[in-house]
Amino acid sequence: MPPLFPVTLALQAVACTLYVVGVAQPLLRSPLRVARLVLLLAVLSQVADIAWLCLRGQHPGSSTREAVYFLSWLLVLAYPLLARRRPAPLIGALLLPMAMIMEIVVRLVPGATDPGPAAQRQLLASAHIFCATIGTALFGLAAATSVVYLLSERHLKRHMLDAAQPRLPLQTLDDWNHQSISFGLLSFTLTMVSGTYWLSTAGVGSVVTHSPAMATQLSTLIRQPQYALSFLTWLIFAGLLLGRRVLGLRGRRAALWTLVGFAMAVSILGVYLLRDLRLPVP
Repeated sequence: MPPLFPVTLALQAVACTLYVVGVAQPLLRSPLRVARLVLLLAVLSQVADIAWLCLRGQHPGSSTREAVYFLSWLLVLAYPLLARRRPAPLIGALLLPMAMIMEIVVRLVPGATDPGPAAQRQLLASAHIFCATIGTALFGLAAATSVVYLLSERHLKRHMLDAAQPRLPLQTLDDWNHQSISFGLLSFTLTMVSGTYWLSTAGVGSVVTHSPAMATQLSTLIRQPQYALSFLTWLIFAGLLLGRRVLGLRGRRAALWTLVGFAMAVSILGVYLLRDLRLPVP
């Protein structure tokens, strides 16, 4: 376990609590100011842990566990970058628990003991995991903004808004959703390309896909749960962007589809973590 992991977790918990206070008491500014400082300390603490792991060969491209740990750091870092001009404590209160759950789960999962790819293929594997991590982080950010959008829209419809309570405009939240998905899909497309090449040349489990028949290779790939889920995730977000462009898909419907797509992306991580759990522990 990284040496500063308990410190990182404690700082994130404090920052999350302060953001919840900021949501409950929007007129108070001091909790949000303190939360920013605590969150910055948490980001720096986790950076130190990631560096410590990298020095021991456990970099984010080395295993699913370290990729998810890096993903949690990206989620924590996303909020201060997103809300540097317009505070949105509810997004912080949603992203931080998501990141903390990921961190706790991956530290409970034993590391994989398989030898991993050959040296000449390590670069491709690292690039694949890195692109998947960035794409999932951006999808997570889009999901958080979608939840805030749905809650804000509900408050508007029920006339529950307090005139003294600052809120982000729905259009701003929808724009953040669109931008996060656009860049996330670009990264996830690279993930799909590299993953398709990887699975088609290296094989998965006991199945080796060196058949020259394209239909046979595609059939074998689709039978792999992580590939099938990845393909469905890509289709959902690609369809969402196409729907925005062609059908004018906006607002509530876009937010709901974003949550479906993110749930699918998280299920991919679950498949890999369960696979690691089935590997023998030394």
